[in-house]
Amino acid sequence: MSNPYADTPVRRRATNHDVALKRQALAAVRPLTQQIGYWQLTVARLISIGERARTHAGYVPTCFDELDALDRTIETQKAMLEAAVAGLPEEVRINGRIADTQRALESLATAANRARALLGSPARPFDGKHDA
Repeated sequence: MSNPYADTPVRRRATNHDVALKRQALAAVRPLTQQIGYWQLTVARLISIGERARTHAGYVPTCFDELDALDRTIETQKAMLEAAVAGLPEEVRINGRIADTQRALESLATAANRARALLGSPARPFDGKHDA
């Protein structure tokens, strides 16, 4: 049995303008959103270690290298997101996905400062320079 519609071209509707804008915003934040879960897990683990250290009057200097690397990563990703978003049209820049990603990065920075405080070191404000 043959398909009588085999030679008929598939008709597709034109993409809605709003859908195209959402896709652009999603494409801009996709690389970050794929990593945020891992970073959240890392910060949660460091907070847990810090809380246990504080409860048992301990000091955990071994976690600071990981925390410093995470701080640098977060700040680098914030800067990269700002640069990527700056080149997008205004309609895309105001998309909720971009704002959510920016808030997630801010939340990670706050949680990293909390972990640093629990681990026995004061919060390190970011000054645009990284320690070598």
